[in-house]
Amino acid sequence: MAARAAAFSDPEVAALLAAEFVPVAENCSHLQRQQDAEGDLFRLIAEQGHYGGRFQPTDTRQGMYACRPDGTLLGSCNVHGADRLLPVLRRALEGWREGAGARAGAGDGATDGRYRQEPPPGGLALRVWVRDLPRDPEADARPDDWRRRAFNLDHAWFRADEAAALVPEATAGASVAWPEALARRVARFHLIDNVRGEPPMWRDDEVREAEMRSRVREVRGGRVRLDLEGHAALGGLSRWTDDWTGRPQESARSTEARFDGEAEWDVALRRFARFDLVAVGTRVGGTQYNSRGDDPGPAPIGWAWEIADGSLPGDATPPQGFHGRYFQPA
Repeated sequence: MAARAAAFSDPEVAALLAAEFVPVAENCSHLQRQQDAEGDLFRLIAEQGHYGGRFQPTDTRQGMYACRPDGTLLGSCNVHGADRLLPVLRRALEGWREGAGARAGAGDGATDGRYRQEPPPGGLALRVWVRDLPRDPEADARPDDWRRRAFNLDHAWFRADEAAALVPEATAGASVAWPEALARRVARFHLIDNVRGEPPMWRDDEVREAEMRSRVREVRGGRVRLDLEGHAALGGLSRWTDDWTGRPQESARSTEARFDGEAEWDVALRRFARFDLVAVGTRVGGTQYNSRGDDPGPAPIGWAWEIADGSLPGDATPPQGFHGRYFQPA
């Protein structure tokens, strides 16, 4: 997440973590609910930390934790800056050196299947990058804010039948509309303003328009080269309770974007050899965890999709919205 990157990219933090810690990154929104050994260990650690026992206004256990292998907490925080993270890491290291620590049991190896999903067999797995786009310098009151350089990464999954449905007849000029359910899924779960944080997915009734189309540019050497295009518009009202004041908050939010891209379908293998898609548009409003309280827009935003080919460690990570009826009808 972009806010974490501001702390972990600090040279002193990076050096300390590399030399003295074993870094692990996980999705706490899943981990804190998993009914398996991994989830049990995380809850043991988190309940000793900064959000332990809290259920209002939310039950999130988001943050950074340093612990012994047996789950004994050495330090925790939920901060964005290196200046606040470094003291926590140093105190944790001092605590570690004061005792040997116990080794945790290996457990039975069983995992909670709800939170351990694999990309659909024969389907299409994509990385989804998102970032703010350059603004009018005269209208940007804080051009040096680190958040102007923020970005985030999610993933999108298409089943094998859905990927095949994007390919028209292999004749130049032929075109096909994407299945409505797939176009709406892309809009609901992937046109989200998660540049700085983790907003809720769009509800189906907040999708005002979602249309995508593939058109054959050429057929050559067993490959169908496609042009991709589309448009989506979403809008609704976000309501939440402020974490710090406990006061009700609300914000009208909306996103409108146009899609443009290219893809290549391998006829023999029946899979995409290339899939490059961008969406450029405007976002408005804030949500509980997307850190837009002082920057509601309207402002430009962009998304980019590319094949998750296994070259990055997290390429098999499920979409953030996977457990929100991702493959099911709205």
